[in-house]
Amino acid sequence: MKNPLGYIGNNILLNLLRIIFGSVFVLSGVMKIFNFADFIKAVRDFELLPTFIVPIFSYSLPILELILGLGLVMNFKPSLISNLLTYLVAIFTAVVVSKLIEGVQINCACFGNLNNSEITYSTANRNIILLCYGIFLSAFYTAADKKEIQNQQTGISQVFKQNKKTFLAVIKNSFAIAVFFFLSIQTIILSVQNKQLKEKLDSITVDKNVLQKGETANIFSAYNLSSGRQENVSFTNSPGQKTLLFIFSTHCSACKINLPNWLNLSKYYFEKNVRVIGISIDPANPTNEYIESNHFNFPVLIAYDPKFKFDYKAYITPQTIIVDDNGFIIKSYPGILDNYRINEIKKITFL
Repeated sequence: MKNPLGYIGNNILLNLLRIIFGSVFVLSGVMKIFNFADFIKAVRDFELLPTFIVPIFSYSLPILELILGLGLVMNFKPSLISNLLTYLVAIFTAVVVSKLIEGVQINCACFGNLNNSEITYSTANRNIILLCYGIFLSAFYTAADKKEIQNQQTGISQVFKQNKKTFLAVIKNSFAIAVFFFLSIQTIILSVQNKQLKEKLDSITVDKNVLQKGETANIFSAYNLSSGRQENVSFTNSPGQKTLLFIFSTHCSACKINLPNWLNLSKYYFEKNVRVIGISIDPANPTNEYIESNHFNFPVLIAYDPKFKFDYKAYITPQTIIVDDNGFIIKSYPGILDNYRINEIKKITFL
């Protein structure tokens, strides 16, 4: 006679594993919704999606996590949902690993402000553990489905003993599909990065490194750190007003050396009819830290739009660009400003 306590214990364990796995995604979805501004900023920082898709993806992902997580907690089609969530974790893991290898400092905002820190190898390890958890759970339910066993009435050990070969085969299959998703996402990311690299090389080797006099300063979309909003930057709204752009990167040593020159220029133009804007090509978090530690006295925008880098040839930093009130380039200054260039900038802006 089978031990009823063992039977009930197995059933409780299975339900507990399912509820925990589903609850992870419910929590993730809820925290993303409650901290949506941080999440959409994190999605932009990854620089993997076109700008117009970022808001759609940022709204859709938390809702998807919430629906699938609740479905699993409520034991609705556990085989299907556990597989979908496992593939989702495989995709997340691929993205995190690629950015770690790239050496980019990004906050994934995976659980909103519960885990508001930059991605590390601990983040990747957490995802790998969650991925293995999902593979086991989805394999169990898939094996049970194939043998038409009612999981609500069968414990883990019973299903495993009765369907050992099926269970192991499904684990291999689930693992293979998860690896497929992982490698597919990695391939897509590498393709995107390869395209960006080609654009950088084309810009450097063909287009003389920086914008030239008379070229158009295109309107671009950027994130305003002060207002916390995305905005379009135009140069034709104020007749007679020239614009000075300071393009920088937080890990650029030449930008650090050049920063006092920019701060002095910004102070010089205070209450004069010249607009001064700093443009960071890095994510918001490291840029905020950089601004605070260096006491900026001019507004800074985050150029999330990849088109900005291409249009403004912002692959070289630092750059100082003067734009007239008709939206045309007056002059560009790559590198560190010397006294001659600083005096020339002052002269040009008041012509």
